[in-house]
Amino acid sequence: MVFAPEGGDETLQASKALRSEYVVLVRGKVAHRPEGTVNPKLATGEIELRAQHLEILNRSLNPPFQPTGKDLPGEDIRLKYRYVDLRRPEMQRTMLLRNRMIKIMRDHFFALNFIDVETPMLGRSTPEGARDYLVPSRVQQGSFLRPAAVATTLQTNSHGGRL
Repeated sequence: MVFAPEGGDETLQASKALRSEYVVLVRGKVAHRPEGTVNPKLATGEIELRAQHLEILNRSLNPPFQPTGKDLPGEDIRLKYRYVDLRRPEMQRTMLLRNRMIKIMRDHFFALNFIDVETPMLGRSTPEGARDYLVPSRVQQGSFLRPAAVATTLQTNSHGGRL
């Protein structure tokens, strides 16, 4: 977007208050970039939007850290502000890779007539103290227990003839 005096003084003045996290509505004309300003690294590198109207729809505070920055904060801050951390290109690539791997796995099992039954792996622990991971049994030596919510779901599916 290009904000120039030709777009109007009001639009130019409003553009000076913009921040990277703001949500804006811009009206204008799409035009070829002037010679020497073309950016072949961008999909839209040959054109620009010459703004004639600007409206700030929503203001936002600056994020606690920049997801595209080189100097990232410690893991404690990144986990506290997970919604910002998930914007990092590395996190995006990891999520897309995981998505592709799971799709391949599900497609394979679907082709073999398996069905996909989700269990609440991320469910809450039960009040009696079940853990969110396998734990050694105190009663039966050498065996492990699942959280009660997951075990109950597996039992229900098993009795329903699904497992």
